Amino acid sequence: SLNVLLNASVANTAALIDLNLPELHDEALEALADDSTKRFAYLHYLLGPPLAIDDMSGWDPPPPRRTTPSSHVPSPLRELYVTLHCELDPSKVIQSLQYLPPDFLDIAKTIQTCEEHEVYDAVIWILNQGGDVSAALS
Repeated sequence: SLNVLLNASVANTAALIDLNLPELHDEALEALADDSTKRFAYLHYLLGPPLAIDDMSGWDPPPPRRTTPSSHVPSPLRELYVTLHCELDPSKVIQSLQYLPPDFLDIAKTIQTCEEHEVYDAVIWILNQGGDVSAALS
């Protein structure tokens, strides 16, 4: 069952689902609904930059993966990734945003999420990347 796979390894399950049954990403995250850290680990494996060994304390060693974010993750789960990132690892939000391709996220929703979680450095970075320097400074 999906729960057995997720209990064995969140990263390996994310890789397996992404490769073979990406339509199950929603179901996998629902199965992890009571554990934000595991939900973040699942989505980070699929969408975030590869983790350095130092950043993996308490996480399963991730299986090898592509060098780009998964295009199989639907937009609402991408938004969930940003929300969880702001909550659980706010100091590295910019690093993850830099890794994502342009137009991968809804910029207005991403700014709103970062503001709601007081990750203002990411808000400034996003506005600056969009060329809105005056808004970034206000």
